[in-house]
Amino acid sequence: MKRNAFTLFEVIISIGVLTVAVSVVASLQLRSLFRVLRDRDALEKVFLIKKDVYAMWLKPPVKQYKKTNKLEDKEMAIATVVGGVNPKSSLASLGDRLQMVCVTGAWKQNQVKQNITMGAVVFKPYQADKEKK
Repeated sequence: MKRNAFTLFEVIISIGVLTVAVSVVASLQLRSLFRVLRDRDALEKVFLIKKDVYAMWLKPPVKQYKKTNKLEDKEMAIATVVGGVNPKSSLASLGDRLQMVCVTGAWKQNQVKQNITMGAVVFKPYQADKEKK
């Protein structure tokens, strides 16, 4: 006698294999979604830090200083340090026209402290600009 159907045991095994495959794909999708959400938050913080760097580039400060911004987002603080060019640097000959800007953003994410530091070299304002201020 020839049978054209699957046995109950074969059906149960195939359903088990299918269930494992679907659960693996679903867990990978969830992990990817959570990673995208986490990285989106970090990307927003990078843009806030870049905003301070660009502000220093567009309107360089007249003197050296250190300032800390507390944002509406209480979990993040941005510190900006403006200093001179290191005398040992290859840019030392331009030290009278350039200054270094270092912007650091610090925050907590999932009980872990994280920070990003970005630096830029900006031109010092001309003497005429200093007199206006």
